[in-house]
Parts: sequence; structure tokens; C-alpha cells
Amino acid sequence: MKHQSIRNIFSVILASLLLVLINFPAYANLDGDEEIRCAKDGETTFLFAHGLNGKPSEWHTFAKEVVKLNPKYGVWRTQVKKHGHIHERGHELAEFMHRAQKECSTPEKSVVAVGHSMGGLDLRYIVGNHKKYSKEIDLLKGVYTIATPHLGDPNACTSEGGTHDLCGYPEDPDKKNIFGKRTPMYHFNKKYPHQDFVDRKIPFTAFYYECKEKEKGEDGVVLIDSQKWKGHKAHSEDRGKGFHKTEDCGEQHGCKPELCQEDEIKHIVKLQEKL
Repeated sequence: MKHQSIRNIFSVILASLLLVLINFPAYANLDGDEEIRCAKDGETTFLFAHGLNGKPSEWHTFAKEVVKLNPKYGVWRTQVKKHGHIHERGHELAEFMHRAQKECSTPEKSVVAVGHSMGGLDLRYIVGNHKKYSKEIDLLKGVYTIATPHLGDPNACTSEGGTHDLCGYPEDPDKKNIFGKRTPMYHFNKKYPHQDFVDRKIPFTAFYYECKEKEKGEDGVVLIDSQKWKGHKAHSEDRGKGFHKTEDCGEQHGCKPELCQEDEIKHIVKLQEKL
């Protein structure tokens, strides 16, 4: 009888633990690596694409807050090559989207994609290759970029060979590099213009930052003139009004956009609900 009572108590404890795990908040295990958390009842899925030398865990705050706002929202966080070329990273991101869509049976026009820094260029690469990634493009409800160097980074032009993917001159996109050639970002923007989003009917907004703790006109890494994507020739209302980071966030986190996500979350969720 004594052993039977102990077994019964153990069974109750085990059942209680399982119940807790099943009902634990959906955002509890959002730290870590690549993640596919399916949306429920046809709700929106948020896809987070990291930047150069980035990783999925940088989106922890954003992912957690999104699920807290609505437990039915889906969350996709991917890991692509940290130092790869845009076409390599973009292809890996598209493959991830394809895999996640199959796993979640995600309907068209239900994925809101958010790309930080180079992750925004990866998304532009996908949208610009509509024949190759048509199914992935059809998933997109809207695209937002955060501190993305749309017009390139002059510092990337000083790398070995002067041909890094991000090499470009925001103040003069037509400027040639040290070898007298057009920069990689010049060619990228010619090949993947803003018209790609217009043609696919995908709303686009660029969030940009200017950090007072760093040099004027940049977020600490990417020049603000590059983040706005001035050269896409779209009407002003198509460019996205952008959003500047709060001073408090800069003081707390050293102006890293991926660590200052509370304001972006509210703005992006509010914007996507209008789409």
C-alpha cells in the first residue's frame, strides 16, 4: 500500500508538470536558434531575418513581444550564412520560408517579414526573383527593413578587392570604387528596384535610425542616408516614413537596433494590421 501511494503521488506530480508545460506561455522558449512557430486560426506570421554576422536569438525581444500581443501570431526565425553573399543568404532564407510554409500550411499574404541590416537586402533579393521564388513571394503580406544599408556602406568598399556586397556610396550612388568600377550596391539596386514591391503589391517600409551617441547621420554602423533607400525612384508615400530610435534605448543598448525593439514592435504590428 505504501509503495502504491508513492506511485500515485509520483503520477500526480508528473501529470501536473506535463500540464504546466503544455499550458506554459507560448513565448517561453523563444530564445535559441532557428525557429518555426506556426500561426493559429489564420493569423499573421512574423518572419525575422538577421543581418551580417547575426543570429536568430537577436530577435528574442521582438519574437516574445509579438506572441505576448497575440498568442495566435506565428514566429519564424531563421539562421543563414553570417558572412555570405546576398544571393547565398537570400536563397537560404527562401528555402527556410518554403520549409516553414509546408510545416505550417501558411496561406498566401499572411507573412510579415522584418529584416535587420543585411537581412533587409536578403528579402529584397527574394522579392526581385519572382520567377524563382514565386511561392515564397506570394506569402508576403508586407516587408519592413530596420537599419538596412539600401544604398551601401562606404566602409565595405575598403575591404580586400573593394568588392564586398555592401560596398556603395549613399551620397553618390553613381560613384565608382577604387578600381574605377560601379559598386556592388549600385548594380544590386539596378537589378532589384523598389518597383519589384510595387509589381508584387507588397507594402514596404524602411525603419531608419540616427544615434546621438555615434557620429551624426548614422546608427553606429549604417549611414541614415543609406537606410532610407532614396534612390528607388518611387513616389514619396511609397518610401516609408521611417522611425528614429528613442534616446533612452540608445543609452541603454549602445544603439543596436536589434536590442531596441519595443517601439518597432508596436509600430510594425500597428502597420501590418492595416494591410
